[in-house]
Amino acid sequence: MDEMQKKQNLPKLDVTDTDIVALADGELIDVATVSDDVFAQKMMGESIAFRYTGNRVVLCAPANGTLSAVFPTGHAYGITTKEGVEILVHCGVNTVEANGDGFRMLGKEQGEEVRAGDPIVEVDFDRLSATYDMSTMLIITEANNKQIIFKDPCRVKRGESVLKAGTLESTTSTASTAKKGTQQANASKYTELCNRILEKVGGKNNITGALHCMTRLRLTLKDESKVEIDAVKKIKGVLGAQFSGGQFQIIIGPTVGEVYKEFCDITGLNAAAAVEENLDDSNGNQTKEKFDIKKLPAAILSYISGSVAPVLPIMLGAGFFKMFYSMLGPDLLKLLSPDSAFMTTLNIIGNAGFYFLPIFVAWSAAKRRNTSIQMALVLSVLLIDPNIVQIVAAGEPFRIYGLFPMSLNNYSQAVLPPLLMVWVLEYVYAFIEKHMPNSLKVIGVPFVTLIVMTPLELCVLAPVANWIGKLVTMFISAIYQYAGPVAVALIGALWMFMIATGMHIAVIQMALINLTTMGYDPVVLSGSTVAQYTLMGIALAYFIRSKGEEKQIAGANAVTLIAGGLSEPTLFGLLLQNKRAMLYQIIAGGIGGLLCGLLKAAFYTMAAANFLNALGFAGSTGENFVKGVISCAVGFGIALLLGLILGFDDSKKQPITETGK
Repeated sequence: MDEMQKKQNLPKLDVTDTDIVALADGELIDVATVSDDVFAQKMMGESIAFRYTGNRVVLCAPANGTLSAVFPTGHAYGITTKEGVEILVHCGVNTVEANGDGFRMLGKEQGEEVRAGDPIVEVDFDRLSATYDMSTMLIITEANNKQIIFKDPCRVKRGESVLKAGTLESTTSTASTAKKGTQQANASKYTELCNRILEKVGGKNNITGALHCMTRLRLTLKDESKVEIDAVKKIKGVLGAQFSGGQFQIIIGPTVGEVYKEFCDITGLNAAAAVEENLDDSNGNQTKEKFDIKKLPAAILSYISGSVAPVLPIMLGAGFFKMFYSMLGPDLLKLLSPDSAFMTTLNIIGNAGFYFLPIFVAWSAAKRRNTSIQMALVLSVLLIDPNIVQIVAAGEPFRIYGLFPMSLNNYSQAVLPPLLMVWVLEYVYAFIEKHMPNSLKVIGVPFVTLIVMTPLELCVLAPVANWIGKLVTMFISAIYQYAGPVAVALIGALWMFMIATGMHIAVIQMALINLTTMGYDPVVLSGSTVAQYTLMGIALAYFIRSKGEEKQIAGANAVTLIAGGLSEPTLFGLLLQNKRAMLYQIIAGGIGGLLCGLLKAAFYTMAAANFLNALGFAGSTGENFVKGVISCAVGFGIALLLGLILGFDDSKKQPITETGK
């Protein structure tokens, strides 16, 4: 028997190489009840969770194999079984923040052979439970083509089998086999695509993370010079590729979710990302990428866009209420009185989505920066607290704690103040937590954080962010004042090409700031909306003129764009592969944008990117809405006519490939 097992008074277990067993005596629970979505939604792989109590609970190896990963903080460890199944044991949610406090490693080292039941770490669950969700997750990060069968929630003893890992054929029924075969067949559609992408981006070892949005596979790479971008673009099923925002983005189309799953299955990136989320050096300190001034602009844009993007559904939802309020009221259709209960409800919901924007943005930014969401929420509420709002409205000087003068600004609907606040909070909170005695952390860390951050936020950070926002607004207003319609025309003509190169990211952030500061945007969002309708006209014209199998693909792309609002399939599958389509986009988008600028149609409300996009012009007067719709119709109509009359230069056009075929 292992010496440590003797010390811990743990009997030796007789476990087969295909068994996976309970880590200690406790309760097996449904992983869906865990407070963190990464675990609850099984994003890292098939999972199960345990609930333990006590101040000296010994967690053991769940299977026979190799100790493949050991965190110095003791909160997680990995086992690779002799059957090739990779298991991650993660004790608690966000317990890496404890920095080893409450965990005691029991002598096992990474790379060492272990048997099920060997003690790995001793955990003080009682103390840690005061701060963290101490559910303990057992995650199958790599099943190695084995079928995993879980027990239902119940009481379990250390060493009791909780699941079995065996070949599919030997552990499942014919029906299960058929189902698995279907899943494998579906996955195999994208296996070659994923393997070819992997080959052209420098292999698995060059990838540190993978995400996906609606249409793009987004890879974070160690060495961007290893990417053969032209070769990636030529892969069948890839619509385009580009570097943007510190990522290598591969445009796949609407099936990107399925491709992403297959890509992660092939590379094991889900497991790697989870295990390496908090990398530590040999001394247990978290390692950070060296600061590079050249990457600072991209990092800032990535932070802003990554924090605002999760909030967009709120802005879109509330925006529709504001839009209908404007359309049904006296500004446009004049169907309902603004004092009616129905209109009042529309107004309340629409305003709520934007008034409380600082809180929504702070929540999203805190999640992105992996800092205290609770502190971020409290501090963001301070920005629009009724007492603060009343002080600002009164215009009387006010000092925080009677010492620090507070700038009198209205931060409702603000985006930049919570973003800057959360960025500073990350460092302040980490410093206070690191130096606070363990016995005082539960109360002391949030209390001291609020003491420090309140004057810092209200007297320095929020005013600075407000000033930056005003500068951005002045910049866009100056462009509109001096360039006027020409600026909108340039956006209308070039917007789709800016999307293709990633240049739109910086511009759209300024437009969003303008939208939340002035309440409307007369340049970027107006011109980009015209450009979107122009592309719809081109897509429809190409569909009408195309024939055979090409017509089916063109139809699918047109529907995806017009109904779904996803421009990438048409953008990379047609526009960038066809010189005449490019010319039509520039001419029609430019004319539509110029008209939009001449008519001074401003964009007021976030709207869906599909055929309803023009509804964003509703929000002011009915006249503004009509002008915006006319501008979009002109861009759409000219593009449609040019495509139908002059065609698409078929002799030079490269074939459009359907994603996933």
